[in-house]
Amino acid sequence: MSDDEIQEIGNGGDRLHIPGLDWESPAELSASAYRQADVRFEDRLSVLPKHGFCLWPEDGEDWIHPGDLEVARTLIPSKRIFRKEDCSDEILGRMGYVEYSYGDVAFRGLPTLWHEVASEGYEIGDTVELKSGYGKLRPIIADIAGMFWNRHEQVIEYALIKNGVPQPNRYQSSQFRLCMKIGVAPTPRQKALLNRENSLNGL
Repeated sequence: MSDDEIQEIGNGGDRLHIPGLDWESPAELSASAYRQADVRFEDRLSVLPKHGFCLWPEDGEDWIHPGDLEVARTLIPSKRIFRKEDCSDEILGRMGYVEYSYGDVAFRGLPTLWHEVASEGYEIGDTVELKSGYGKLRPIIADIAGMFWNRHEQVIEYALIKNGVPQPNRYQSSQFRLCMKIGVAPTPRQKALLNRENSLNGL
């Protein structure tokens, strides 16, 4: 699909229309059930993932589960932002292990060298609409392909991919917004994210 097929319509670009696909923007979704939800916004934040980065220890790899060393070595050290979750193995969980995932890849480790950062709610695989930035950027629909920590600016940066082609730049969350395909129910995380975006936009 070429960029020429994308047409910006609606209230100042609140929606992107792609021939053959229908996407709802957060502005439109705010007029739906999410705006009238009976759960307080603060409560919705509890469904957001725990994000952070891992440091590689100078004195060894003992904090990583032995069965996941090869996987971990392909992911760290790096600036990648991981999602931390409880370990799916109950026995390992009681031993203090947690799971660190990056997209579809995960490894188990102890939380010793975990540095949590404020989650912005987005995940690898989310479809987003890149804003025009008052004409500075060409608005596109793309998928989040990577998440990285910018230590200098202390922010998460996102790599995007469109139609299998990686985009040349990394973006901050203020430069895009979540898109949901019509007819696909958002997850609790996506509902929380949509409501936060609407709150920031004063909707």
